[in-house]
Amino acid sequence: MVAAQWTAILVFQLLVHNASCGHDALAAHADQPEYSDHNDHNDHSDHGDDSAYGDHGEQSDHSAHAGQREGTVHGDHGDHSAHAGQREGTVHGDHGDHSAHAGQREGTVHGDHGDHSTHANQRDRIVHGDHGDHSTHADQSEGTVHGNHGDHSAHANQSKGTDHGDHGDHSAYTDQRERIVHGDHADHSAHADQSEGTVHGDYGDHSAHAIQSEHNVHRDHGDHVAHAKQNKHSAHSDHEDPSDHGDHNGDHSTNTPQHIHSTLGDHEVLSEHSVQGNHSDYGEHSVHDAHSDHGDHSNKGDHGNHDAHGERSVSIGHKDHNVQSGPSANFGGRLLERSEHIHATTTSGGVRGRLAWDGNYFAFLGIPYAAAPTGLLRLKAPRPPPAWNGTMAAERTVVCPQQGVGEEDCLVLNVFVPKIKAKRALPVLVYIHGGSFRYGAGPTRGAAPIVEQGVILVTMNYRLGPLGFLCLGIDEAPGNAGLQDQLAALRWVKTNIKNFGGDPNRVTIYGTDSGAACVELLVLSKASTDLFARAVIESGSGSATWAIDDRPLCTAKNFAKAFSVSELEHPHKLLELYQEVPASLLTRVNEKFANTFTDGRYGFAPCVERPFEAVQSVITSPPSEIMRKEPPSGVPLMFIFASLEGLFLKSREYYTLNYMNRMEANFAEFLPSGLNFDNEIKRNEKAAEVRRFYFAKETIENNKLGYLWYFGDSQILRAVVGAAEAHARRGRLVYLMEFAYGGGMRARDPLYASVAQSAPAPAGHAHFNAHVILNNTVQSDSDQLASDRAATLLCNFVKYGEPTPNVTEALPVRWPRLRPPLVPYLRLGDDLQLLEAPYSERIQFWKHLFYDFGKRLSDYEPYFC
Repeated sequence: MVAAQWTAILVFQLLVHNASCGHDALAAHADQPEYSDHNDHNDHSDHGDDSAYGDHGEQSDHSAHAGQREGTVHGDHGDHSAHAGQREGTVHGDHGDHSAHAGQREGTVHGDHGDHSTHANQRDRIVHGDHGDHSTHADQSEGTVHGNHGDHSAHANQSKGTDHGDHGDHSAYTDQRERIVHGDHADHSAHADQSEGTVHGDYGDHSAHAIQSEHNVHRDHGDHVAHAKQNKHSAHSDHEDPSDHGDHNGDHSTNTPQHIHSTLGDHEVLSEHSVQGNHSDYGEHSVHDAHSDHGDHSNKGDHGNHDAHGERSVSIGHKDHNVQSGPSANFGGRLLERSEHIHATTTSGGVRGRLAWDGNYFAFLGIPYAAAPTGLLRLKAPRPPPAWNGTMAAERTVVCPQQGVGEEDCLVLNVFVPKIKAKRALPVLVYIHGGSFRYGAGPTRGAAPIVEQGVILVTMNYRLGPLGFLCLGIDEAPGNAGLQDQLAALRWVKTNIKNFGGDPNRVTIYGTDSGAACVELLVLSKASTDLFARAVIESGSGSATWAIDDRPLCTAKNFAKAFSVSELEHPHKLLELYQEVPASLLTRVNEKFANTFTDGRYGFAPCVERPFEAVQSVITSPPSEIMRKEPPSGVPLMFIFASLEGLFLKSREYYTLNYMNRMEANFAEFLPSGLNFDNEIKRNEKAAEVRRFYFAKETIENNKLGYLWYFGDSQILRAVVGAAEAHARRGRLVYLMEFAYGGGMRARDPLYASVAQSAPAPAGHAHFNAHVILNNTVQSDSDQLASDRAATLLCNFVKYGEPTPNVTEALPVRWPRLRPPLVPYLRLGDDLQLLEAPYSERIQFWKHLFYDFGKRLSDYEPYFC
């Protein structure tokens, strides 16, 4: 059936959730609820979580333009140039009808539409690039950039290598017509279907994942390659002997880890004064300039065919046989002003990374870790990526299909490498993003707080929604393709990270919300043996009632009803539907299907798989059963929760009067799915008890703090604390932390104000993640201190297996491990505090409720519907 037919039959068919297999059909499971020991109420905690939508965002690729000190801006700027000589580094841009500081037609999305703006100039570094038709050429003292680059240039070189940008009101982040869409769209969304395939957004509280229009935006547009002439350190003509750089060479030994090779040869550009050679580590002139002849418009001077860094450059649209752009032939990503390159090798071929936007680390973006899961590979476990010849420019940004956008060829990861000279291989942190199993992507920026502490950061994409978590119980679609993707990425890290300077034996995995659930499931899976040494689980748990779909066949059938499929009983008929429908349509329907949050379900989620000989299963028993039966691994764990986890509601329709009134009318509908009652009388009785506990005699509308506490506790807090206790009780090394810092965030968050009358409003869901990976919320010295502490605690755990190996001025307390029944935890707020038994009254309330009414293993029938 063609895509148009599928689209036509969707009309009036999206209320599929009303045809579910009963209110408890998709509920969670446990023989004794959530890691019980059968003899202690304290052992029986169901763990719930809700989504935080992962990761922060890519700043727009279109930076601003700086006229330079005591000099005018030169060049042929086409029809829309912005010319201004400026004294003392004043910032300029084209602010006329063709301003580079405006979102353009055909699908641009701007801005931080939530609390955590990603459209601000960042810490003394600005990224420069192509501003569409608005050429800006900045001459700089001690490093002039010249050239007529047509209508598509964006060239700036800095005095002694310094990065410049628009540090005034004219942000360097310009979305371009038919180009990239960026932004932190509210705290939890990345939702804007854009023309020509563009997307957006924050797939988490702080994400930013740029999807390029028509499969990527290229910063090197057409025939116009930027060429820089350095007044004092140029020497970039057609040199055959890279050693002829005179005294400027100095001792520019590499500051990058072993096995990473600079494209600049022996003249590593890690010093602002270093001199760049014109040969590649992969052979002299292995990267050829397809556009060396710029004719009368070239101001390159005596640069021959070399780009500003002595490396042969490749322009988009012109195939170079030595530099490959990967399986999708895509050179997307940002062209950084300081375009030093480094090379690394992988089992599939060479990759070339760039110095990151802030100049403090190197970034490899979009490295394939698996083959494109298309055609017959859709829904199956990932296959190894195809090999490529030469060197791939690792600059691609892409997201997996979600909300009607994205592309299936999305199984890539990003590697961020510190710019240091390491005496030994560095520890590695692998981040698994959240997003309710249906949206998100591996962050492509914001790695500085981690890598500056000597840790390599890896982020990844994995399949989402029905493409990632359809479970039919047949060998063609056994389920958990998204988890299989994560395992494939971890195997890639195990095999290849040494070539980036990383230690394959010191890998830590870290996930938030649904990513945290994935991390705990991987900890419990035999398939992950020896792939990581530690794990960090933030604002979620694999034992949460929403984390495992215990009726996956029902989920698949209910979803298929949106397509008017008559034959729903046979899994192979369902398989035909899921293989035939375009990915964009599947993900659009999934938004309606999954957006029915009451009891914490999100539609497609991980499942307990049927074993098949041809496939290595990830999860073969409910997590509670694995915890009871399997010996614990030696993997140390860090669990993190935020003080007001219910803030995940704030960017969704659930924090509305209409939704509160619905809850007021039928509170039982909103009880967690992991509870099982013999009859409706008992269900309504317990619903009334829960309501009294959180709201007393107040209306829900008038007790917004109680509303947030209820959802935060039932879906997240009890999951994190209960799982931490359960793992510690079984002998694992476990640390527990509460993130309670609000700081500058509190002042800008309207939801904080809405609950402040009831009680102080501390930090909310996923803010810890924002401070340690996407450090864009810092507004004050206290914000910076909280960010530094959070990042240091995390990196200490990654490096040493404990977060406070030493007491320091910044970390003046020693954080103890859990030793049940003692539950000590660290509270990171304005100060550091050691406390005992977090929110014990609320936690104990849920433990007792799930002990009495949690679903048992006998209730679990995943492939009966």
